[in-house]
Amino acid sequence: ALPISLVGGEGKSLVERRKSKFFGWVVPMSGREAIEAALSTCRIAHPEARHHPWAARWVEDGQLHELSRDDGEPSGTAGVPALDALRVRSLENALVVVSRQFGGVLLGAGGLVRAYRAAADAAIEAATYGPARTGWLVELWAAYAVSGAFLARLEREGFCIERRWASEDGLAVAGWLPGEALPCLEQAEAMYGPAVRTDRCEPTFRPPA
Repeated sequence: ALPISLVGGEGKSLVERRKSKFFGWVVPMSGREAIEAALSTCRIAHPEARHHPWAARWVEDGQLHELSRDDGEPSGTAGVPALDALRVRSLENALVVVSRQFGGVLLGAGGLVRAYRAAADAAIEAATYGPARTGWLVELWAAYAVSGAFLARLEREGFCIERRWASEDGLAVAGWLPGEALPCLEQAEAMYGPAVRTDRCEPTFRPPA
């Protein structure tokens, strides 16, 4: 299945089961450091919630990473159902948190699994998402004499420069190159010879523009 990646719109949900409230929230993410920030937001938004289980799937350095936590709920009843909600949709670069406000009635393991999954599903359905684009994380170097023409050529093919710095009598840049633009980079390297080089080129996914 084609990986799916959040475009940028969050999704929220509220599921009620026997007086307990499950607040689902799904947001885009690009790395593990985003998890704690999202959990802090949920704790502030739902101070009466005792548990904030979560699940995340993201691509970093060309590798798919998956994590989930039950946050005090019985093992496998909260984080795993949320992770399954991401997996079944091939959803990547996404974090889902479900905050539970206890209503005084125990749901049992099966009830928890169904409730957490329902809240995660509803939040994901409320979000904006679409097909991911395959591409390359690249770091490039070009001699000053050719850097302008070299980078302009790549930018016409969709190259997004995210960082640039002076390096070794030339200009170094880092950014994202669409998958279909890789032949253009190879042609440019052949054209400019030792005046340009690729220092890093790793596959990744990015939401569509």
